[in-house]
Amino acid sequence: YYTKWSSEYSKIHPNVSFEFTITSFDDHWKKVPMAIQSKSGPDIFWMHNSVNEIMLPHMEALPEDKFPIDQVKADFRNVEANIVDGKLYYVDMGLMTGVIFYNKDIWEEAGLTDADIPKNWDDFREIAKQLTVKDDKGNIQVAGFNTNNAEYIWVDLMYQQGKWLFGPDEETPVFESKEALNAAQLMYDIYNTDGSGSGTQPKGEEAFANGKAAMIYCWGWASNYFKSNFPDLNYGAFALPVFDENSFPAYGRTNGDVSVGVSKYADDAKKEAALDFVLYQMCNDDMIIEYDVFDGMAPSKYSLSDHPSIQEEPVLKVEAEMLDKSIWPGAVPDNYFSDIQKYICLLYTSDAADDLIG
Repeated sequence: YYTKWSSEYSKIHPNVSFEFTITSFDDHWKKVPMAIQSKSGPDIFWMHNSVNEIMLPHMEALPEDKFPIDQVKADFRNVEANIVDGKLYYVDMGLMTGVIFYNKDIWEEAGLTDADIPKNWDDFREIAKQLTVKDDKGNIQVAGFNTNNAEYIWVDLMYQQGKWLFGPDEETPVFESKEALNAAQLMYDIYNTDGSGSGTQPKGEEAFANGKAAMIYCWGWASNYFKSNFPDLNYGAFALPVFDENSFPAYGRTNGDVSVGVSKYADDAKKEAALDFVLYQMCNDDMIIEYDVFDGMAPSKYSLSDHPSIQEEPVLKVEAEMLDKSIWPGAVPDNYFSDIQKYICLLYTSDAADDLIG
């Protein structure tokens, strides 16, 4: 992607050339900050908002003369949440959120139509039971609903009830609340009371791809995973059900993939070129759409929500419809979600589940 678009940029600016180095996700955040501090690293680099604390001290803020905040806010969603100490370092190229993927073939075999798409969790549970297939011994062959990546849906269920994730200090996670118990109870009931899912199944996207789950919860990235690896999979998507379809503050959490970062240690000429490439990325609608379709995101740029390439993708179309009722809480450390996962897994697979709920 970046090789293609940097080449297009160089056609306009032949005095600017690009060299690329590829690292793994984990290595990236170890190598890049060390390299740019020593002035041997990249002038421009791939950025992710989960590592703000690591990277922002080494990044050049987007200058107001090139990126006037009021104009950026008029063009892009979520800008205010990305301002740190009065400065903007990147914008979201697209926004992703969790949706319900459903297998259209299994759905139709069960006699369901588009009119049966559930709007609330009570109706969803009934649909999940209807879609579940078990053998003579009661073992699940096809789960009505697989959410074996529950650390993310947990957050959505909290937001749907109007509960924030962190306390007033914006640092202490909040887990002990009636809303947290409601979320745990819902997930427990779908698996252990309704028998519509099993913690012994593979993760949601794997089970779904192999016909072992009729519905899953997953984020938009899975659309490209399915297209690339399981092109014959016949699936659709719909927005998350909610507790009260007539009154709910949000579907859940959203998150964005952001524009590239610029090293504050680059020399003036290279820094100027790098910042201009960021501007090119923000202004080039074709570049944004290609990024969003590949990554399974709805565009954060307001003018692109109804773009044909977005509307013809079932997951992206649903995400675009959900964006205005999704919450971006700011950069959340990855270990927040991995810690949640440890406890939620107990709800699905352990004898301790009753004690946890109790």
